[in-house]
Amino acid sequence: MSSESEKEAKLSVLAHVLCGWPILLATVGGIIGGVLGVAAYTLNVSIYKSEMPRRKKVIQNLLSGFGAFVAWLVFATVMTGLSS
Repeated sequence: MSSESEKEAKLSVLAHVLCGWPILLATVGGIIGGVLGVAAYTLNVSIYKSEMPRRKKVIQNLLSGFGAFVAWLVFATVMTGLSS
C-alpha cells in the first residue's frame, strides 16, 4: 500500500509535458541544449512537486526554461566567438 506522500509526489502527464518543454532545446542546441533542457526539466519537476501556489509554479516553470535558453545562447555565442 502506498503512502500519502508517494501519491502527492506523482505528477500527471500534463505536468510532465509542461515541465519538459525546455528539452526542445535539443532540437536546435544539440547535446548542450539537451543537457540544459533536461536540467530545466528536473528543476521544473521539483517546482511542480513543491507546495507553492499554482501561479508561482507556472511562472517558475517558464523562467527556468527561458533561463536554460539564455544559458545555451550565451554558450553558443562564446563558442562561436572562440572559433573565429
